[in-house]
Amino acid sequence: MAGRRANEGSFDNLPNRDRRHHFCGRSYVAGISEDVLMDITPLMPWLSAAALIISIVGAVHSYLKSDSKKAEEKLADHDRRIQSLESDMKHLPDREQSHRMELAIERLSGRVDTLAKSIEPIAAISERWQELILEEAKK
Repeated sequence: MAGRRANEGSFDNLPNRDRRHHFCGRSYVAGISEDVLMDITPLMPWLSAAALIISIVGAVHSYLKSDSKKAEEKLADHDRRIQSLESDMKHLPDREQSHRMELAIERLSGRVDTLAKSIEPIAAISERWQELILEEAKK
């Protein structure tokens, strides 16, 4: 009895006949009624299919998760590039400012043409003076 008390909580080492106990006409295995015990053999194909489906879903999830990390990195890179472009665009003139600059350039172009025409007689006078000075230097 002393040996049995040491193993009282564990029924793994006892033969099958010692594991069964009868109480009030019912048979108990390791303290559980046989009425409660269920044979899961008919459920084995379903359990196997469920385990397979769970493993496939896990594999697909991990594959998609790795793609999402790549996409997330790519998105972060695009975000940095867009921010850089936006900061550069802040310093550029808008449409209205560009139009005003275009009009100002046209006005300046007209003034330069006017100055060029007014400088022509001055250039002619300077050429005549230079010729006169060269002729006097030769004499």
